[in-house]
Amino acid sequence: MENRPAISHMNLTILHTNDLHGHVDELTVLAAMARRIRGEVEAAGGHCLLVDCGDAEERSVLEMAVTKGRAAAVCLRAAGYDLAVVGNGAPLSFGPQVIADMAEEFGQPLLAGNLLDQSGALVAGCIPSVVRTIGDVNVGFIGMAPRWEYWTWFGLQNPESAPIVRAGIEQVRQAGATVIVLLSHLGIVDDLQLTLNVRGIDLIVGGHSHSTIYGGLIQMGVLLAQAGDFGRFLGRVDLVIDDQAGRVTEKRATLLPLEADTAPDPELLAAWREQKALVRETLAEPVGEIAAALNFDPVAESPLANLLADAVRLRCDAQIALVQPTHLLGSLAAGTVTMGDVYDACKSPGNPAVRTLTGAQLLEMLEVGLDPVRAEEPAPWGRGRLNGRLAVSGLAATYDAAALPGSRLSDVRVAGETLDPARTYRVAGSDAELTDLSWRDGERRSLLSFELGDDVQYEVPANLRDVLEDHLRQHSPVSPPSLGRIAI
Repeated sequence: MENRPAISHMNLTILHTNDLHGHVDELTVLAAMARRIRGEVEAAGGHCLLVDCGDAEERSVLEMAVTKGRAAAVCLRAAGYDLAVVGNGAPLSFGPQVIADMAEEFGQPLLAGNLLDQSGALVAGCIPSVVRTIGDVNVGFIGMAPRWEYWTWFGLQNPESAPIVRAGIEQVRQAGATVIVLLSHLGIVDDLQLTLNVRGIDLIVGGHSHSTIYGGLIQMGVLLAQAGDFGRFLGRVDLVIDDQAGRVTEKRATLLPLEADTAPDPELLAAWREQKALVRETLAEPVGEIAAALNFDPVAESPLANLLADAVRLRCDAQIALVQPTHLLGSLAAGTVTMGDVYDACKSPGNPAVRTLTGAQLLEMLEVGLDPVRAEEPAPWGRGRLNGRLAVSGLAATYDAAALPGSRLSDVRVAGETLDPARTYRVAGSDAELTDLSWRDGERRSLLSFELGDDVQYEVPANLRDVLEDHLRQHSPVSPPSLGRIAI
C-alpha cells in the first residue's frame, strides 16, 4: 500500500463583535468570555483572534461623544482586540479626521479600503488590508467601511465595493496570503452581493445591518457571519486550514450569548473608569455665562430653542434660521455654563446647513413646523423625542391653527419686510430641517415635501452642539433671546 504523508491542519478561531454602539457593560463581559476562549483554543494547540466589525462607538454615550470616538478605541484595545474596522458612528458624527485619533488609541490602523479622498488617498488612520502569519499560514484581512452618500459631504469618494475588495485580495495575495477574510461594515445585503461578484473570499465577518446570523450563512462557498448588535452575542468562527496548502478545509460559525454570570474583564473596566474620569474633567470646563435661565419647552416657543436658532443663523451668515426643538434635551440654568451643561442640553449630531429657498417654500415649511398636532408627535429621527414647534430666527409671523391648511400664516416678515413668495432667501438649519427626507414608511420625516436641488451646503464635521457651545464662548454673557417671534 502506498504511504501518503499525513495532512497537517491548523485550527484558527476568530471571535467577533459588531455594532456594539457604546454598550460597554456588555463589552466587559464579552471581553472576559473572549479571553477565556482564547486560552482554551491556544491550550488545545489552536490560534485565536478577536476582531470588531465597526460601530463600537455611540455618539449618545457621553464619554464617546466628548472624546469623538476615542474612548471606544481605548476600550477595544483594553479588551484585547486584534483588529477593528471603521464604522460610521464616529466618522459621520465628528468627521473622518477622528479616525487617525481612534487608530492611535487602538494602537494600530483601522481597516477600511474604501475611505478615499478626491485624490484617491486613504483617510489617515486607515489601511486597506493586513496580512497576519498565524502558525504557518498567511491570512489576509481586508476591511471595508460602509458606503454612504454622506461621505461626499466630507470631500470623500463613495466608490463601489467590488473593485476595492478585488484590489484588496490581489494586494494580500501578493503579500503571501492564502486565506482571505473580509471584515466588513457594509451590511449583509452588500456582503451577499460581494459573494456573487468577487471570487477568492473564504469568510466575511460583517456588521452595520445588525444582523443576527445563527450558525452562519453560506453563499457561493463563502461563510458569512454577523453577531447581531449591542453586545448580545460574541460571534465565533472556527476555521480548519491545511497548513501545507494554506487552504481552508472546514469552516463553521456560531453565536455565543452574553454570559450574565461571567465577571467583567478587569483590564477593560479599569480603562473605562479612566476614560470616565478624564471626561468628567473635560466637562467641568466653563464655556460661558448666561444672565438668566434659558428654559426649554419641546412643544412651545422657548428661550433655548430661539437661542439655538439665532446661533445657527449667525454661524451660517443667513437671513433666516429654522431649527426643530428635537435637537434639544433640557434647559440651561443662569450663571456659569460648563461644557457638561451644553452636552446635557444638546446632543444633536445635526450638521449646520444653509440653502436658498423661495418665500413660497418657506411658507410651506412654516405651516408644517408650527402645526400643534405635529408638535406633540414623536420625531421619526428623534429617538423618542417630540417634533416640537419650530424655532425661528430672523423671521416673525402670525399663526392661526384654526384656519384651513395653507392659510394659517399671516403677516410673515423677514428682517421687518413682508415675505415675498417669489423671492429667494438664504435659510440656515441643519440636515434635519433642510434635507428632503420627505415621506418614508408612511410618515413625514422632514419639513419638506417639495423637490429640492443639491445646493445645500453643510459645515462638517461641526454639529449643532458645537454651534451652541461656540456661541456661548463668543457672546457671553448671553441674555435670553426674545419670545413672541411667532404670534399664535
